[in-house]
Amino acid sequence: MRLRAQWPPMRFDRPLQVGARGGHGPIRYRVTEYEPGRRVVFRFESPTPLDGWHGFELTETGSEQTRLRHLIAVRPYIWMVVLWPIAFRWFHDAVIEDALHRAAVATGDVSAAPPRWSPWVRILRRIAVGILGDPSAVSRGRDST
Repeated sequence: MRLRAQWPPMRFDRPLQVGARGGHGPIRYRVTEYEPGRRVVFRFESPTPLDGWHGFELTETGSEQTRLRHLIAVRPYIWMVVLWPIAFRWFHDAVIEDALHRAAVATGDVSAAPPRWSPWVRILRRIAVGILGDPSAVSRGRDST
């Protein structure tokens, strides 16, 4: 099962490794930790209005079981203090839920139901398309191909 991309992809200036710089959409960061197959940590960079980091970590939880976790520790700057609870929090949660679903499907869990976006996320995505004018970065589809 191949899933259609729902969000702007992560892009870096080089292969994933410590020191790589990039981000997704308007969010910029650099890789500060990378253990292939175990952990990756990204530190937010200017002009992103966040101070802190986020990442993903794989841990074994039992016989042939692994947990994928998203970790985040941030403090918002300036206008993000207002926009985080209104808009960005909702986008962030939807992106992470979709990423975890894609990981589940990629590892063979075909029973994993895709997360459903709230009406607020759908409205925000329409607004983003209107502002950014990039419909390919903010697709409407939720189905797999």
